[in-house]
Amino acid sequence: MCRNRRICAQVIILALPQPALVALFYPIRACWLKAINALCLKRSDVALTLFLALSLRAERLDWYFRMSAGHDFERALTRARARQRNRKRSLFGFSVSVKELLLLKDRFAEASSMMLSGFVSAHESEALTRLKRAGASALCRANADEFGIGSDGSACARGYIVNAWARTACSLVQEVVTAGGSSGGCATAVALRVSTVALATDTGGSVRQPASYVGVIGLKPSYGRCSRWGVLAYASGLDQVGVLARNASDCARVCAAVFGKDLKDWTSVDLPVPKFEFYVSNSRFGLTRRSISAIVLKQQTPCFKRAWTYCLSTLARIGFELTDANVPFADMVVPCYSVLTSVECCSNFARYNGIRFGLRLREVSAFLLYKKLRTVAFSAEVKRKLFTCAYVLSTRLGYEQYYLKAQRIRFVIKNCLITRLCDRNVLASLSVPASRLSVNNKLQPNVLTDVYTVLASLTGLPSVSVPTCFSEVGLPFGIQLIASAYKELELIVASAMIARVNGVPSVCR
Repeated sequence: MCRNRRICAQVIILALPQPALVALFYPIRACWLKAINALCLKRSDVALTLFLALSLRAERLDWYFRMSAGHDFERALTRARARQRNRKRSLFGFSVSVKELLLLKDRFAEASSMMLSGFVSAHESEALTRLKRAGASALCRANADEFGIGSDGSACARGYIVNAWARTACSLVQEVVTAGGSSGGCATAVALRVSTVALATDTGGSVRQPASYVGVIGLKPSYGRCSRWGVLAYASGLDQVGVLARNASDCARVCAAVFGKDLKDWTSVDLPVPKFEFYVSNSRFGLTRRSISAIVLKQQTPCFKRAWTYCLSTLARIGFELTDANVPFADMVVPCYSVLTSVECCSNFARYNGIRFGLRLREVSAFLLYKKLRTVAFSAEVKRKLFTCAYVLSTRLGYEQYYLKAQRIRFVIKNCLITRLCDRNVLASLSVPASRLSVNNKLQPNVLTDVYTVLASLTGLPSVSVPTCFSEVGLPFGIQLIASAYKELELIVASAMIARVNGVPSVCR
């Protein structure tokens, strides 16, 4: 019976003309979630048809974000009908896209790498477990850069993650414009209305950078705010589980369900989690009108002057007083980040040796096994990180000259930034240094794409990328806001206020 309904739904949808199909399913806003909830409560077959339509839409748009697993729309609806108690939960009806680095029990956990090809996880991420308890359903696993190492979405095992806003540029100019990395698949799935929200990992801007390129909200919480249990580690001192959503309300509801203390993760902090949605839905609970600092690093490109001026004017219309901020050693953020991530990456990747984790190859000695496995299974980005670590830690002089110095600079930058934010709300900066990421342009410095987002990652402070306007090339442009430690509430409320001032009512709901 279920198969017949699926066939009938596909026939009905395929019978519609292409403009009608796009007009029917593409401009889906926050109201579609309420419609699905109402139809599920009535046990109507229309809800199943709508889920099947979304499934067909996801299959048609799969070349954008490269889903690696089937779409469980029918199974999710059947589970929601069977468990009537889910109706009273806060995230009932939410569909979640999951990054490859977050584990799902009894599912493949390959991290977009040949090294973990065919590996099945026996555990589940704590963040996904809490989402399921709140009534959400994990529908798909979106593609990402290998082990989260990459900033342009080109180091993916299943091909490039195409930016949904740049399809015309890809077809006419023959230029592959990616959605950024390493969480570009999750950001594109949210932007194309395939899933309501997405969970991804952020090390140096993997959530905020693709969120700026595709025009969605990307939030990286404070270090320790969300549990990292069940996440494949890249740099344990910087990794955090981030949230991607189309509006501030959905982001607030997901954060309220995911944040909190986890006994399995010793780095998580035991702090009360506020009801973020209550402050977003009530306009009277806005941010206090204190001054906001704006930082512009030396690597700012001239082509962003017009968009950056518009972003600052938007903040001024909200009611903030803008002041310039001077952070010492700001130009040394990227070298410090490169050294620290390479060392932690080498430590975490030592387990992939082909004995317990990784491909099983037959060699006569352990040395030949390691050599062959890491030569074949690792990509160029991962090898570059491992080579950097070998150079940094090769001698005692290199350890003192690079690693210890990077730790000292990180401590100085964190203290200076906390001092600047002690009497301020947030600190504003650019999200990305380039108008678009193209894999055809070899002259583009993709290494510096995280130059603005790394600042919040090194200091462990919360940060959010909010879509504000469009750049000169017609792609979305986002502004990054950094707040004090464990002040995610101010970032979410500021995101809703920016959307309200820019005239985007769907983002405010």
